[in-house]
Amino acid sequence: MSDISSPTADTAVEGAVDPDPDPDLARARDGDGHAFTRLVEPLRRDLHAHCYRMLGSTHDADDALQDALLRAWRGLARFEGRGSLRSWLYTVATRTCLDIVEARGKRALPVDLGPSSDRVVVGRPAHRRRLAGPVPR
Repeated sequence: MSDISSPTADTAVEGAVDPDPDPDLARARDGDGHAFTRLVEPLRRDLHAHCYRMLGSTHDADDALQDALLRAWRGLARFEGRGSLRSWLYTVATRTCLDIVEARGKRALPVDLGPSSDRVVVGRPAHRRRLAGPVPR
């Protein structure tokens, strides 16, 4: 048997994470806004779609994404690097959307958007309102 051990076995500590393997991440943690933008820009569209699917409105998704990225910027020091930055940003976006849903409370769904009537209207209303619009491309 050999006494030679692998370098990773000697230096690896369980649960240890390589600090800031991405130079943009290190710069963003030091307050470089351009580095943060370079990190999140490739994920922006997917994060917006995620917020849209949770909130059902492009306007709400715009606001949620902006708030989520602000939260991520302010909390970047808490990103430990145990997972990917992408999954951490999705977590921040999800929590932001859940906070928005909780703050706005329950929405009343439209029962009928047609003119009022003294008698019961059978069938579909003449005008149907979409509750969620398509995601713009």
